[in-house]
Amino acid sequence: MIKYTGYSMILKKLPFQAMFALILTFLTVLNFSNCAATPVIAEPVSKDAPEAAPFITIVNNTGTTAWAVYISETTADYWGDDWLAPEQIIRNTESVTLQLEQPLSIVNMYDLRLIDYSGNAYTKRNLEISGNGRIVFRASDFSDGPLIRITNNTGVTIWYAYISETTSLSWGKDMLFSDQMIQNGETAMVRLPYSINEVNRYDIRLVEAHSRSEYIKMNVPVASYGAVVFTGNDIYIRTVVQPEITVAEPVAEQIKTDAPIEPEPESPESIDLPETEETKPSGESTDNAGLDNIDT
Repeated sequence: MIKYTGYSMILKKLPFQAMFALILTFLTVLNFSNCAATPVIAEPVSKDAPEAAPFITIVNNTGTTAWAVYISETTADYWGDDWLAPEQIIRNTESVTLQLEQPLSIVNMYDLRLIDYSGNAYTKRNLEISGNGRIVFRASDFSDGPLIRITNNTGVTIWYAYISETTSLSWGKDMLFSDQMIQNGETAMVRLPYSINEVNRYDIRLVEAHSRSEYIKMNVPVASYGAVVFTGNDIYIRTVVQPEITVAEPVAEQIKTDAPIEPEPESPESIDLPETEETKPSGESTDNAGLDNIDT
C-alpha cells in the first residue's frame, strides 16, 4: 500500500477536470501578483509647457439681442470676423464664453464690439483682459455715431474704408467688415465712430485692393444718414520725393590716392510704396471739401 500525504494525497483524489481548474487558478493568481508589483512612475510635468490663450465671458445687458461680436487687438486697424457661430445670438441678460487667440503674455489689450439686429454698435476700447475675465456690455456702451451712406462712383471696387475725425493724425481701423466690399455704383452704410454732438467733421478714405488706389475727402461735414459720394476726381496722388543726387565738380589734375573711390549714387529705377498709410496726407483742408457730394 502506498501512502500519499500532503498535496500529493489531495491531487490524487481530485478528478482530472478539477485538478486542471485548480492549476489554472494558481497560475492566474501568480500572474496578477507579478503585475500588481510593477510600480507605475508618473512622467514629470514639463515647466516649458506653452501658455494657453485665456477664456473671457461676454455678458449682454444692453437691453437688446446681440447678433455679432467683434474682438480685435487694440493696435489692430480692423475688426476682423464675427466671433459668434452662424446661428448664434446673445439675448439680453445672456452671456457667451470665448477663447482668445493669443496668450496674455503676448496680447492683453483689446477692443470689443457688439452689434444688435438694427446695426447699433456697443463698443469697449482699450480693455486690459485677464484670464477668465467677465466683460459686461450695457446700454451706456452705445457710444458710436449714426450711419452714413458712402456711394462708390470711382470706377473701381473698394475694399477698405477709413473714417477719422478731422483733428486726428491717423486713419484708424477699416470700417468695413472683413468680407465686405463696395462695388462701383453701390452704396454702403457705415457707422461713424462718434455721435454728431461730439464730432461732425470727418476725413474719409477709400482704398482699392489691387493697385492700392486711394480716394480721399477731407474735412467733410456729416449728418445722420447723410450721403457721401466718391468719384474718380477724388483719387489721391502720392507725391514721391526723389532723393537728391550730388554731382562732384571735375578736378583739374588727377591726384593719386590710396583711398577707395566712392561710386556716384545711382538714380533708383523704382520706389516701393507702402501698402497702407498710417498717417493722413499733409496739407491744409478746406471747410468746403466734399460739400457738393453730400445729401443730408
